[in-house]
Amino acid sequence: HGELNTRLGHYQQAILDMPAAPKDVLKKSYDLKNQLNQLGLQLNGDVTRARREFETSPSLNDRVGLIIYGMWNSTSAPTQTFEENYRIAVKQFNPLLEALKTLERELDVLGRQLEQSGAPSTPGRWPERI
Repeated sequence: HGELNTRLGHYQQAILDMPAAPKDVLKKSYDLKNQLNQLGLQLNGDVTRARREFETSPSLNDRVGLIIYGMWNSTSAPTQTFEENYRIAVKQFNPLLEALKTLERELDVLGRQLEQSGAPSTPGRWPERI
């Protein structure tokens, strides 16, 4: 998630540096940013709401962290709560993984569109020609 966010940030900066970015490229980068933000909420929870002491649903990271913290120095079997959190985390993880893979493929498409539009270079994006 973090790497995709960084890569998209570089792409968005390249779009801002273009004299006249194509409208479809702007829209695609905006849509990808929204998708990435939603995936981030599912992975890490709504940090902003939690900081203001609102109740939030446990994120995937919260569930896994609870298990790790509770079992770190324990030699006993996991509790039913830990087992239930594990089952939920597994159920949440697979769709998130697929969504992240799809988003990465869409970022590749956006990178090719930037290249074809003459956008400035970005880290990790190879030029098709000189």
